[in-house]
Amino acid sequence: MLTQVLGKGGIVARPGKPRAAGAGRPRARREPVHPGYFLDTRYLKPLKLTQLGLDLSEDLALALLREVLREAEPRGVFVRLDMEDSPRVEATLRLYRALREEGFSQVGIVLQSYLYRTEKDLLDLLPYRPNLRLVKGAYREPKEVAFPDKRLIDAEYLHLGKLALKEGLYVAFATHD
Repeated sequence: MLTQVLGKGGIVARPGKPRAAGAGRPRARREPVHPGYFLDTRYLKPLKLTQLGLDLSEDLALALLREVLREAEPRGVFVRLDMEDSPRVEATLRLYRALREEGFSQVGIVLQSYLYRTEKDLLDLLPYRPNLRLVKGAYREPKEVAFPDKRLIDAEYLHLGKLALKEGLYVAFATHD
C-alpha cells in the first residue's frame, strides 16, 4: 500500500492509498525504475536510499530495493547503493547485507574513506565480497565522526583502497580531487 510523492530528494514512496499489484514497476525497457534510472543499460546510477523512503521506514526502503533488483538482475543490470551522510550509514549497510543474504548478487555499495568507522565497515563486509566504490566523502561531517584534515582523508583513502585490493575485491575508485 504505497503512493509515490515528490519529496525533497526526489520520488519517495510512503504509506498511503493502496496501489494495484505491480503498479509503479517498469513496464518497458526505457521506463524509469526510479527518476533518472533506466533498465536498458548494464548499470544504474547509485541509488540514494533516502529517495526510496529510508527516512520514512527501513522496511519500506528494503521492499522497494527488492523491486528494483528483481527488475534489474534478470537484465544483467548492476545496482549500487550510494552512501549518504553518517547518520544513514548503518541503515544503508544493514540493507546491503540483507539483500546479499537474500541472494541478490548484482548489488554493490559505496564506502566513504573520511569516516573513522569505514575500515571496520569494510572488514565487516568482506564475507559478502562486495563490489565496492570507494570515495573520500562529500558530506560535511562533524570531527567526531570524520577525519577533518584532507591529508588524513587522502591517507585513509589510499589505505582502504589497498586493503580492498589486497582482499581481492572489485573496487571502483572515485574522487572529486
